[in-house]
Parts: sequence; C-alpha cells; structure tokens
Amino acid sequence: MNKKMNWTTWQEYVNVVGSHQETIERHADVGNIGNSICHLSVTSPLAVLNPISKGSHMKPHRFCHSSWLAVSLFAFISCQNSNQDANGELDVTATADDSVVNLVYVQWQTDEPGYSWVDYGTDESMELSTPVSEEESTDHSFVLMGLPPMSDVFIQAHTQCESGELTGQTQIGTLNVPSFLPDVDVTVYDADRVDSTPYILTTLLVVNMAGAFNRDGDYLWYRSYDEDHFAFSLGFGADGSTLIQLVNSDPIDAEESLLFEETLDHSSTDTIMAGSAHHDIAILDDGTIAVIGTDVRDWTDPATHETFQVVGDTIVELTPDGTWSTLFTVWDWTEPESGQEWEVSFYSEGEDWTHGNAMSYSAERNSYLLSLGNLDTILEIDRATGAVISSFGAKGEYSIASGSTVFDFQHSPTWTDDGHILLISRSGDESVAVEYELDQQSRQLNEVWTYGQGEGLYAVAMGFVERMDNGNTLINFGSAGVIREVTPEKEVVWEMQTGVGSFFGPVLTFDDFYDMH
Repeated sequence: MNKKMNWTTWQEYVNVVGSHQETIERHADVGNIGNSICHLSVTSPLAVLNPISKGSHMKPHRFCHSSWLAVSLFAFISCQNSNQDANGELDVTATADDSVVNLVYVQWQTDEPGYSWVDYGTDESMELSTPVSEEESTDHSFVLMGLPPMSDVFIQAHTQCESGELTGQTQIGTLNVPSFLPDVDVTVYDADRVDSTPYILTTLLVVNMAGAFNRDGDYLWYRSYDEDHFAFSLGFGADGSTLIQLVNSDPIDAEESLLFEETLDHSSTDTIMAGSAHHDIAILDDGTIAVIGTDVRDWTDPATHETFQVVGDTIVELTPDGTWSTLFTVWDWTEPESGQEWEVSFYSEGEDWTHGNAMSYSAERNSYLLSLGNLDTILEIDRATGAVISSFGAKGEYSIASGSTVFDFQHSPTWTDDGHILLISRSGDESVAVEYELDQQSRQLNEVWTYGQGEGLYAVAMGFVERMDNGNTLINFGSAGVIREVTPEKEVVWEMQTGVGSFFGPVLTFDDFYDMH
C-alpha cells in the first residue's frame, strides 16, 4: 500500500523532489461524465522521485460541473494561512461520481503553494494513500480508487507548504455498482494464510467485461466492451499507472485487434490498432509490448495435394517509439503435418494450426515462453535473436517423464524462481496446475507439484496459474468459473466463483491502484 514517508525538514523534501521532477502536460476531452461535458488536464511524470510510493503516476485535475454527489466539510489546519480566518478553517470537498463506479474526487485550496496527498480508507485508520502531487499548487485535486461500493470513506487531506503542514478531514459514502455486473462470490477466505496481495484483476468472458476485485469479492473497478469485442489479455503499463487490454473481435479478425490503454480512474485513454494480435500480451520493463500474432500462409498437403490457408503464430513486439517488428514465426520452426485436423471456426482468415494461447516473458532469461495449444508444445524463444532455445512437450526436445502429467491444450506457462515450468493443462476430464523440474541430462520434464486432480474442475477455455510471493499458487480454472489460491500442501485458502453466464479470463494481481506493478 502507498503510505506517506516522514521527512525531517521541508527543505530536504523540496530538494529531493525538485532535483528529480520533470513533467509534461497533456489535455484530453473525456466526454460525457455525470451528465456534463468535462475537460481535464493530466500531468504525466517523466521522472519523479516520490516520497510516498515508488514509480510514476498520472494525476487528473477536473474542471467541470456534474451531477456528482457532493459533501463539503470544514477542517482545521495545523499552521496559519494568511487568507484563512483566525481558526484556520480549510474547506475540503469530496464527491462520489455517479457514472464511474467507486471513484471519489477530493478537492481543496490553500493560499500557500505546497505538495499534497490524501490518506483514506473505509475506517478511521485510513490505510490507503494517494501519491504525493508532482508539483506545488494552491489548488489540490485527487481521485481516490480501490474503494468498495456502498461504503463509508474516511478522508484526510494533507498539504505540505513552506510554513508547515495543512490538514483537513471529511467523510463520504461510495455508491452502488450497476445491476448489470455479473455476480461473483468469495466462498473461501483464510485471511491468515492467503498471500498479502490485496487485489485481483481479470476479464469476465461471455459478458465482455473486465473487473478488479478485493479479496472479499467486491467490485472496485470495471470496464465494459461492446457485444462484438472482448478482452483476451491484460497487462500493466511499464510505469505501473495504466492497464493495457488486448481487445479482440469474435471471431478473431486480422484487422480488428487493438490495444486499449487507460488509467483506472478513467482520466486517460489511448488506443493502438494491433493487427492480428490475439490471446496474450507481455509488457517489458523498457515499455515494449509483445503480442501473439498470426502468420497466414497457403500450405499444400503433400499426401492429398489439397491446399489450405493455414494460420500459424508469431511473437510481435511494439517498441515505445511505435515500431512493430516480428521476432518469431512458427513457420520457421516447423510445418503442418499431413492429415492434421484443423479448427475451422476460430480465425476468420483460415485453419487454426498451432493455436498460440499464452505467452510470458522472463527478464532474467531474456526469453519468451510461447504455448502452442493445438500442438501440446511450449517453446522458449530468445528475445535477442528470435531463435528457439528449447522446446517442451509433444513436439519438443524435452519430453514428459513417465508418471508426469502430459501437456493437453496447456495454458499460462511461466518460469518459477527455482527454474521450473509452471502451467495449467487438461488431464482427462479435469484441469490441473502442474510444476515441472527440467532434467537436463535425460531431456525430460519431471512433475514435482500438481493441484486439481479429483476437484472436478475442467476448463474448456482459458486457464491461468501464478506462484505467489508467499509460496501459494493462484489457479484460474477458466470456463469452470473458479479461481483458487492453494498452499504448497494443496489446501484452499481463498476461492472466488462467477455466477452462471460468465467466467474468468486472464488474471493479474496487484498491491496498489496507483502503482500496479
């Protein structure tokens, strides 16, 4: 969580922030919010040393009138301010937006410029904090995020100016979420044994939505897509302030994919056409966005002499300067086999051959893991050269050891800290999370941990697995509509389920709405 850092002198803080701050001003019309037309100015940091939280943040400043529910209270300040009365009363206003779920806007003014922040929360301990403002100002404006619906919100505003710290308190209630949001239900929650990560962000498929939840299953944020599009994958921007969504049409069309980037306070958005991108994205620390793409070619079956238009998979990178480049294509690694059965309805361009369904990037190895679901195979691809370093599974140089779970339309391969491969795969009529150790000598994958046997959960589509910092494993059983966190001993310590008519897609976990790394 962002919590404020104490500094010994005001001048020390000014020296630290002043020596590192560089900002740019961006302006954007945000359209009809709260039944009025609003204009906002977003200050986007290029380099800021922030005493409250790591990373860079975008700050919205709204200048408009709307049908927001407003509460204004007076609070005492801790130092004399020339334009205030003898009691030093500071007017702090909090507004709950009736058109954007669970956002609260806080505003106040000071006669003396200063750096500001807000502590807030659903009880008087106010355990959440915004980042410190990036510039000194006499007009102070913050958006509070990560709040559950229908909750009391306790707010304490702070401004640190040269003559001292100004403070003021107020309180407001958040509004309810829209009735069209699909139900989710937390059925298991062992607070003493779950990982400390408080927030889960996932897509909700079938209903074409994405949502962020706390561990109680409360909606903290949501995004709706139109009926012909859905979010296949999610990732956090390199600076942690934005969510990047890979949005596809159904069925997937080479001209319809796009990357949609936004702040979770809805103050800033950007859209990039992404060609044939599908299934998954990876965000690198340098700001590069990698996507799985398609490579469509005519292929003639040598046995039947029948020609097919075949869809293979690629890894394509988009650099921060806007340059697209293809790092890898599956056609350079192998070719279709005679007599292969094709999936004919997934892509509009042709026959689904390899079905790349997941990808992850390892900075330590500088390589990608690419899951080819139709081939029951995973490739490790060198980012520097685009060459296949290793291959695992049915068509790989590493086979599955006897007694271990074989790949069957696997998803979500990642490297663990131990150098093992962790993934989720079908196993008979169930889906299981599996961890494999690599035996370099025998060129085999040996199963060292698994969860899901006997649980009766089968993912026809999707699936995700993540090793948490405390050693637990978060498993999304895709179309089965269940996410579980389990201990190394396979005990369920947290479970969230969807209602009928939707299921969870890819999952992200994060600690802070202002810095989502």
